[in-house]
Amino acid sequence: MKVDDRGFVVVNEYCQTGESGVYAIGDLINTPQLAHVAYAEAILSIKHLRGENATPIMYDRVPWAIYCHPEVAWAGPSEEQAREAVMMSL
Repeated sequence: MKVDDRGFVVVNEYCQTGESGVYAIGDLINTPQLAHVAYAEAILSIKHLRGENATPIMYDRVPWAIYCHPEVAWAGPSEEQAREAVMMSL
């Protein structure tokens, strides 16, 4: 199995590795290391493995939360990223 320079398993948009029939999800791959992301990756992998309609995960839209006081949460691009996206589309 191929790994990147940080030790994460390299996968495609369906979490498939370079090995036939082998998928990697969660902390093994370079995606947000959040439980709900790993859960979504598991569902994606199973659907793809079964030949069902599997839509790749849009990681830039994953909700995040930091459990501290005060609590912090966000979803989607930052204001700066949104402005850059608008400028690139013009």
